[in-house]
Amino acid sequence: MNSEKPFLFVLGTRPEGIKLLPLVWEFQQRKRNYEILHTNQHTELLDTLLQTHEISPHHRLGTHPNPLCTAKQSMLAQMEITLDATQYSAVIVQGDTLSALCGAEYGFFHRLPVLHIEAGMRTYRRENPYPEEIFRRMIAPMATLHFCPSEDEAQNLRREGICEDSVFVTGNTFPDYWNRVKIPEIPKKKQILITIHRRENLPFLERIFGEIARLANENGAYDFLFPLHPNPTILACAESHLSHIANLRLIPPLPPEDFYRELRASEMVLTDSGGVQEECIFLGKKVLVVREVSERCTEFPFARIVSPEGELQASSQELLHVRLPETPSPYYGIGGAAKKIAKILESRF
Repeated sequence: MNSEKPFLFVLGTRPEGIKLLPLVWEFQQRKRNYEILHTNQHTELLDTLLQTHEISPHHRLGTHPNPLCTAKQSMLAQMEITLDATQYSAVIVQGDTLSALCGAEYGFFHRLPVLHIEAGMRTYRRENPYPEEIFRRMIAPMATLHFCPSEDEAQNLRREGICEDSVFVTGNTFPDYWNRVKIPEIPKKKQILITIHRRENLPFLERIFGEIARLANENGAYDFLFPLHPNPTILACAESHLSHIANLRLIPPLPPEDFYRELRASEMVLTDSGGVQEECIFLGKKVLVVREVSERCTEFPFARIVSPEGELQASSQELLHVRLPETPSPYYGIGGAAKKIAKILESRF
């Protein structure tokens, strides 16, 4: 590594790790100095990912209490104790998590450039997603450079008055991760993969899981695989409504490569995850998004969005009969986003 002040990557969740690792690898290849701060927002899921790729964080925070306001206070207070802001060139954050918001605030308060990966996502609905919609809107005015996955997000930022010279359309870094890990092609299964975890969907879990139960019971030729988020509310509700269904398996969270193998093999994905939605768009996989509104484009023949209070079972049946396009959509790019970001950073720092 050279003698420049390091860039500080701030991350605390597995999706952040998946999206930021391609840029970390670019830094390694270009011999640029960096450090990683693990905020400990999600411990086990992120640790498994980093260990898989032999990445060791340079700094790790302790645990954080609930609710969100005290967790945020804890995260920022520990960052002040753990880090010396004078040692960094810039702070890099990704997305719209609590870790990203605290990383941006830490950088802004210490007059460090804040570099936002996956900038410009918007629904313009305060409660959907909650609290991420507000978190990412708070990050935008603190950020120095904004790296957008598509032109749609760049247009959002321009309309909000963000300086044109600071906004870059680079594509999504997930294709970079996918191309690096090289998930092998495996035989397709008559399987529907399920992930449900969003905070705003918790009040509707009984209805959502009831619809999933109907879907599984009426489609005995399909297997349903549901890797469960560790949230105790989700675990209890899934056990109550879904554990007795013969063709539906409830399993612990899967390591990323195992999850992507199942995603690639499945005929359809039922999810409320924005990241999984992106992955399905990139791979051309049928996806039903269980949300009131999504910050990501759903205008694809193989994608649908349904309210958590809507007809999930009927929408799933309709989507199962849709024919897939011959080639996946290049909407988020086919790779190279991390290289574009790294090249821009080399011209600025």
